[in-house]
Amino acid sequence: MGLINPHHLTSSTTPWMEDEGQRIVEEATHLALYSNHWAFSSKAFQSTVHLMLPGEIGTHAVSKGTKAVIRYKSRK
Repeated sequence: MGLINPHHLTSSTTPWMEDEGQRIVEEATHLALYSNHWAFSSKAFQSTVHLMLPGEIGTHAVSKGTKAVIRYKSRK
């Protein structure tokens, strides 16, 4: 069994992650405008992620994103 080169994996998944990130921002924008809000809310992003990423992966993404925001805010 061969080993996986993590650098190759990262370089091939980065464009996909950037595309998905862009799609999430676009959908969150539509959701915010549809609900007559002029600013993004965490709820808009979480709802968008749950709609775009099915099941457990969406829940995991929201959890990791929430932790990242909390960590970022605590360092400021």
